[in-house]
Amino acid sequence: AWVVHGNHTKSGYPIIGSDPHLAHKIPSLFYLVSYKIPNGPLLTGASMPGLPLIAMGRNEDVAWGITVSYIEATDIYSITRNTTHYYYNNDWHKLQQTKHKIKVDGKKDVNYISYSTHHGPIMHYPSQRDVGTVFGVGNAVFMDKPLALAWSGLKDVDRTFDAIMKLNMAKNLTDFIQGCLIADSFSASFAFATRSGDIGYYATGKVPIRKSINDSLYVRNGSDPANDWTGYYPVENNPHVINPKDGFVVTSNNKVGPKNIKNGLGTTIPTTARAIRVNKILKEEIRKGKGLDLELMKRIQNDVFDEYAAILFPKLVSLAKLHKGTFYSSQSTEMKEIDITLQALSNWKGDMSANSKQALIYNVWYKELFNTLFTTMFTDTFERESIISSFFADHFLGNMISRWSNGENVNEAMCENKENANLSQKCLYNVVSSLVAAYRFIRNTLGSSQKNWKWGYLNRKQFAHVPFSVSPLKMLFHRERAASGNRNTVNMAGLHYIKTDYKDCIGPQYRMIADLQSISKTFLMADIGQSGSVFSTHYDDLLDDNVNGEYIAYQENIKGDFLHLTNNQRKHSALSLIHI
Repeated sequence: AWVVHGNHTKSGYPIIGSDPHLAHKIPSLFYLVSYKIPNGPLLTGASMPGLPLIAMGRNEDVAWGITVSYIEATDIYSITRNTTHYYYNNDWHKLQQTKHKIKVDGKKDVNYISYSTHHGPIMHYPSQRDVGTVFGVGNAVFMDKPLALAWSGLKDVDRTFDAIMKLNMAKNLTDFIQGCLIADSFSASFAFATRSGDIGYYATGKVPIRKSINDSLYVRNGSDPANDWTGYYPVENNPHVINPKDGFVVTSNNKVGPKNIKNGLGTTIPTTARAIRVNKILKEEIRKGKGLDLELMKRIQNDVFDEYAAILFPKLVSLAKLHKGTFYSSQSTEMKEIDITLQALSNWKGDMSANSKQALIYNVWYKELFNTLFTTMFTDTFERESIISSFFADHFLGNMISRWSNGENVNEAMCENKENANLSQKCLYNVVSSLVAAYRFIRNTLGSSQKNWKWGYLNRKQFAHVPFSVSPLKMLFHRERAASGNRNTVNMAGLHYIKTDYKDCIGPQYRMIADLQSISKTFLMADIGQSGSVFSTHYDDLLDDNVNGEYIAYQENIKGDFLHLTNNQRKHSALSLIHI
């Protein structure tokens, strides 16, 4: 999400763009709704089943978007236990037991007992690995002991509903901040704007006080009191900014502050290519001095330029050209395939459009390179997927590619695999061999003719219906479309890097752009449709408009299905919903 101050807009009022990226599914998590609270505000935006409020959107005075902040609100503790007690502070303490009866359709009930420590509930996994060593610190070990989860959201009082209600009813900056301060059960980044002219950012959620913030990166010894949380920082200390000098705020899952910020939050959150891209566009447009508008917001939300690729691509090409002769003879099949592929990559800057040949080659090459890493360190596919799919992995690989370009760290253990075990430049071999693998994958999948080499032919946005997308009825329920972008573009198309296909699963589930001048200047879009019934005309009627970057304009006095909610105790109207 991002907001721009009215000093830089054509209307003179703040404008906002919001597009949370989540896993696509049918029915969608969000649905578009407008409603009027009696004697209260008119609202429009995205709600969720069971929530009679707007989760993200706007009223006539305030607009907001939400993204994940990645605040370190959890820790994992290794636990020493027996059947009834766990060991802590040189003594045995009784485990808390909770009995659960799980109803199973057509079968007997399943009786299950969960156990908890003072840290939190015990999780049950066959093994867990501390991954600190992968990124340069710590020792990687298998955790055969039970693991307990500590989470700041596991508390007796959850004020999430009260917080959302305050946001919905907010009339000004003070009202909105009050809502953010009590939204302490979940870690989120709020970008917001008011009709009175304020813009800002607030990170929500309780942040635990630890002996060292770096400890949150690793599995901690649950028997040692020194590893306990000692309380929570005041939520008022969470990162926030009101009316910044730059005239805009960008979240996009981005790093919320430097490493020395209070709470240590800047230590465990990376920057993102998407935030870099949005910042770059907004700065360029503000510098022009012509005033920003909602058309620019649309363009940003549909942008598919990868800022990381623009940096890493020329380095990878240089490495491949420089070292291809080290590993393959000039007359070898591999050398011919490398030359064909490098020629096809010429004159590319980083555009990830569905019709781009170069985007296809780069993304496959990048994925194949990732798949040469950590293969001897992490033999479990799930563990490697967890490493490679993180934002940290992009930073890590980008840093390593820069080092390789300088002739450094070319024989790292993380690069070792069966093909290069006896080579002295394992990492450079992986760069070159992964380009060969990319060519062969594309040729075998799309054919030898480069007319068919288009990113959208491979990059397919998936909309899975649970459970019917994994049943013989998949053809009826499942949807997919050609997609632009990748996981680093503003218009995101997130892939699983371990899987052999290119069926992306993550992207914008909901989009909003709004001008605070008037609620009528609001445009929304959901990713698939408003209904979960395949027989409904609204099952997927928004899908193509969403993929094509279209929006639904807010309409007053809309004709549609009205849901009139009442309070049975007070016997009066509570809410009217209009499904759009």
